[in-house]
This record gives sequence, structure tokens and C-alpha cells, in this order.
Amino acid sequence: MRMNNVVYNASYSGFCLSKEAVDWLNNRGIHTDAYLYINSGGKLPRHHPILVECVKELGEDASTNGSELKIKPVKSIYKIDNYDGYECVIQPKDIKWTDSNNTDLENYEI
Repeated sequence: MRMNNVVYNASYSGFCLSKEAVDWLNNRGIHTDAYLYINSGGKLPRHHPILVECVKELGEDASTNGSELKIKPVKSIYKIDNYDGYECVIQPKDIKWTDSNNTDLENYEI
């Protein structure tokens, strides 16, 4: 299975691109407004190869003073969870599922 990358924010200020990142994207045909905020429903998917390349190439300069953009490899589907701007990338393998068909309930205390 092919690995892809996802850009996320590892800071409590929220996902935001620096002016340098916006200029970098504009120069490559991705026209955005200054300091573009991208969420899961935004114009540019977080796994867009050009966005990933931008963050790789610019490093810390892709972030603003408050944001801290990082890249996480993913195998397939993903979800970005957000708590006060701090994001984490969740994949199906990261979720602990409970099976309601489990009939071994004698070991549970009430």
C-alpha cells in the first residue's frame, strides 16, 4: 500500500500558513488568500502533494508565529481531530473498537 503524507498543526493556535507559504503556493498555481486557514472542509486537502511539498521545503517557515505545521505519513483514510487548535491525525488502526456482540460480560463489575 502506498504511503501518503498529511499536514497538521501541532500547536494550540490553529492551522495557519505563513505569508511565505502562501507565496510559495501561489507561485505554483495554488491561489490562496494570505495566511489561509485550512480545515478538513477547506479548499485544499491536507494531503495535497503541493501543500506537503511546501511544508517540507519551507520547514518552520511554512508556519506562523502561533502554528506549528508538521507532516505525518498515512496509509489510507484519516481524520484530523482538533482540540483548541492542536491537531492530531487519526487513522482506523488508531481507534480501539468495542464489540457489542461480546457476550463475556461476567468479568465486568457494576
